[in-house]
Amino acid sequence: MQFNFGNDVETFMLEHISEVVEIIGDGHCGYRSLAELLGWGEKEWVRVRRELVEELDRHRGLYDPICLLDTIDELQEQIDYYTSPAPPRHWIHMPHTGLIFATVYQVILVHLDLHEPVTCLPMIAPPGSSPPKTIFCIARLHSQQHYIVVSKQYFIVPFCFHITFFIFTLPYDMHKMKTCVDAQIWLDDNALLPSVITTWSYYHNASVAGWDTPLLHRIKQFTECRNVIRDHVPIVLDD
Repeated sequence: MQFNFGNDVETFMLEHISEVVEIIGDGHCGYRSLAELLGWGEKEWVRVRRELVEELDRHRGLYDPICLLDTIDELQEQIDYYTSPAPPRHWIHMPHTGLIFATVYQVILVHLDLHEPVTCLPMIAPPGSSPPKTIFCIARLHSQQHYIVVSKQYFIVPFCFHITFFIFTLPYDMHKMKTCVDAQIWLDDNALLPSVITTWSYYHNASVAGWDTPLLHRIKQFTECRNVIRDHVPIVLDD
């Protein structure tokens, strides 16, 4: 199966895709993939949804400011859905869901988007916790109606790590099962990360203050690469 990533993913990330393996999708693929990344297997997507809903119940005041377009009740209703196939309203919504996911599982979640890539950190953590050493990543392919979920598991201290892409279709016809794919890739120890989402910077709990510091050098590299590409994009004028 062939995919054209160039219109949706930063070109400096494309060289890292090395293999594609098919999986099945039903509109819950985002949560299926996250369950797989957590080591539970994709059938545990229901568990992921339920635990995110429980997190919203526990810390409603913490998440209310991040719901810029929806209310927290609407966000909870979007996640709290367990019928298959899932209609578009109940597909995974980023980056809001990313902040909740990062908090529940105490990981870093990167959302790669050609227009607005962000890094999501936990909003709150138990007393005495240290910054996460695991990074997951999902990427959106707008032009092909696909979503890529990338498992990035490595220590913040540089070392070579393994990344897994889970690419799944967001179908218009939800009565048809769609094909999803898993692409396994390797990156070097200089992984690039987009900027931390602004809402985290404003509204995170004091228990996670400074957790973005270990990532700043990688964020700077990502920004520099992105700026170089933007500076070299030709401007085309119509006659």
